[in-house]
Amino acid sequence: MALIPTTITDALVNVFLYTYHRGNTPTGELLFSDTTAGLATAANAANAWANAYRLYAEQAQCLGVFALPTEYDRAEAFLAGRLTTAFNTPVTVTAMVSKLTVAFTLFWMGEGPTPPGHTPISFPVGLVTAVTGIATLSSALLTLWDRPSDQWVIDNVTNATIVATALDVFTRTVQVTTGGGPVFII
Repeated sequence: MALIPTTITDALVNVFLYTYHRGNTPTGELLFSDTTAGLATAANAANAWANAYRLYAEQAQCLGVFALPTEYDRAEAFLAGRLTTAFNTPVTVTAMVSKLTVAFTLFWMGEGPTPPGHTPISFPVGLVTAVTGIATLSSALLTLWDRPSDQWVIDNVTNATIVATALDVFTRTVQVTTGGGPVFII
């Protein structure tokens, strides 16, 4: 099995039950706002996002083989921590997009061998060494959040589809260096 975009779309529809809104500050900071009782905190929302991405990402193959589930256990925990920090801090749209893009990139690339970081995702045939779709992810996330306030309330399916499509395109740019050179995951 290869990456299946509907996996992340379906998961994000279920967790995209909150919105960000522009605060009443002169810079129009993004503020976390839960619209359901289920995701009462930014941490819960971050965990839901991280789990949705993990369910999608763990389907990735490199030369027909999968990474071990333990690779995704630590990457998911790391991503949830990064997203919690991002969701807990009122920031500008550009800063939020930057934080999310870095978080998803480091999910694959790692942040280092010592806690709280983690090492790159390892497949039996090689190690993740590059992600080339960072600008694409940033652009798509800007599309979601950098719009007039009267256009912010869009249904969960539309929001989830925007994010899922961006993450799918981004994820397909992850490269694993193997004995035969770099290979994109599928």
